[in-house]
Amino acid sequence: MEINSQHHGGRPEEISRILVTIFLAVVLIITVVLNGLAGPGASPFSQSTGDVSNQLFTCITPAGYTFIIWSIIYTALVLIVIYAISLLLLRVDGVKAWKHGGAVSFSFMLVLAVNLILNVGWLFAWDAVNATASFIILLLVAVTNIIAISLSAYSFARVASSLYQKSKFHFWSGILVINGMGLYVTWTIIAALLNVTIFFMYEVKVDSNGVCLGVLIFLLVSFIFWFILENAVFTVFANPLLTHYIVLLWAIVGVYVEQKDSVSTEVSALMVTIIAASSIMLVARVVILVYRNRNNATYSQPTTHNSVKVDACETQDRLY
Repeated sequence: MEINSQHHGGRPEEISRILVTIFLAVVLIITVVLNGLAGPGASPFSQSTGDVSNQLFTCITPAGYTFIIWSIIYTALVLIVIYAISLLLLRVDGVKAWKHGGAVSFSFMLVLAVNLILNVGWLFAWDAVNATASFIILLLVAVTNIIAISLSAYSFARVASSLYQKSKFHFWSGILVINGMGLYVTWTIIAALLNVTIFFMYEVKVDSNGVCLGVLIFLLVSFIFWFILENAVFTVFANPLLTHYIVLLWAIVGVYVEQKDSVSTEVSALMVTIIAASSIMLVARVVILVYRNRNNATYSQPTTHNSVKVDACETQDRLY
């Protein structure tokens, strides 16, 4: 008989789950508070994030209004943590909700907590106008974010069919968790590329036009490559994700608005190309998801991703 082995999580697993949930909640509160203080440059910070951005201005620095996306990102993260807490309290079929699995796994929360700690570290590096440290830390933020959303998508895909049958609330909550993370992941990837540009312009002293062309080409190629992967290879694991193209479009339009009158013709043309490509990928992604999920074709029947044998995968499920 095949069932979700997380139903059999014992007391040690439950205690570990409670502790990591509390840890994540505390880290998120600290992160949100410090980000709120860093914005205007209030203590313990010496200057606003905008002032530092002006000191380290590049040809792909976006318009100021684009950074309001952080309020949406942190709202999404707060809702994810609230949902993680609710999993400790709610029950599905008489079993605690977290034991059914889903997008908010133990490992996901642990990696996300580490990610938020790195996020705070970046605030202090940025405040110190340390381009090298900012670049390294934000690269780690992006990497841990990719790991976190991968863990979330994997754990959700394993039980999505079961959740769809047993609890529509937890099924759709899982999809929202993955898309909320999609906002955060995509923005930090773009922010990491901006910090790469700053590093090469201000520390290595590379020509700004060449750096910006290189970074923008990398951004375009990376997203095209991911578009192919998510629609041809990771069709189950990536199925819930949509928000990344919205963030890409938001960011690159903000860059174009800010830079269109000051950058070279080549950089400007590349920005327009990315805007067009991201728009096409967004529309295509919506069409693909609607077609693929018509009549709930993806989740209506259990798959090998959604149910596992207890004796073979119990230890694995505790991690994921």
